[in-house]
Amino acid sequence: MTFCWFYADVGKTDDMLDECRRAAEIDQFSPIYNMSLTLAYNFSHDYGRALQQAKKALDMEPTNPNAIIWLGDTYGLVENYKEAMEQWAKVAKLNGDDEYAKEIMKTFETSGYRAFLKRDAEYHEAQQNYNYAAGDYAMLGDKDAAFADLNKAFSNRAGVLFIKVDPDFDNLRSDPRFADLLQRIGLPE
Repeated sequence: MTFCWFYADVGKTDDMLDECRRAAEIDQFSPIYNMSLTLAYNFSHDYGRALQQAKKALDMEPTNPNAIIWLGDTYGLVENYKEAMEQWAKVAKLNGDDEYAKEIMKTFETSGYRAFLKRDAEYHEAQQNYNYAAGDYAMLGDKDAAFADLNKAFSNRAGVLFIKVDPDFDNLRSDPRFADLLQRIGLPE
């Protein structure tokens, strides 16, 4: 399983997917291997399989927050925002934050998905989860804010893994600041 994430870090999606698939095949009943395969499919931009895999992982562990997050992420990537929001609200409730669950649903229902992303970025910044905030800003197309938070995450030595393959950052990869960040992290371009 370690090789799966090593390959993700260095941007070798085919090798990553092979390793994650192998782990899930060896231990078909492992929730973590099945959740990891969901993430690998997302990183490979194979969202149909990611949705199937996320649902399989949730069948094994219906209240696992990571499985719910990755299902929500996948719904967001295929622009099924209503389903994405429902999953993220579930996670907030599982984490004991009923107020945030209500707030994000209200934001989405009254102002739309982009308003939710902006609110979510602010929420993560307040918690110093800069990698998540950066992903929100990147999806919004606010490259300056995304890079500011990626730099904070890098400075804190947290959360810059998988940026070479995470679809949330797809629109940042052509920016010269992205290549600079990869170099500072020590990842090949």
